[in-house]
Amino acid sequence: MKKFLRAALIRACHTMAQYALALIGTAVLLSEVNWMMVLSGTLMAGIISFLKSCVIGMPEVERGDGQNE
Repeated sequence: MKKFLRAALIRACHTMAQYALALIGTAVLLSEVNWMMVLSGTLMAGIISFLKSCVIGMPEVERGDGQNE
C-alpha cells in the first residue's frame, strides 16, 4: 500500500507540473499569467491523476518496476 501511494503521488506531481507548465506557457508575458487559474487547474489535475491511479491502478507498481521503489 505504501509503495502504491508513493507512486500515485509521484505521478500526480508529474501531472501537476506538466499542467502548470502548459498553462504558464500560453501567456505571452509572465505578468499576464492568471495565477489563480494555474493554481486551481494544477490542483484539479493532481486530484484527477491520483483518483485515476486509485481506480485504474498503477502498472509500475503491479509489474514491480524498480523506478518507483
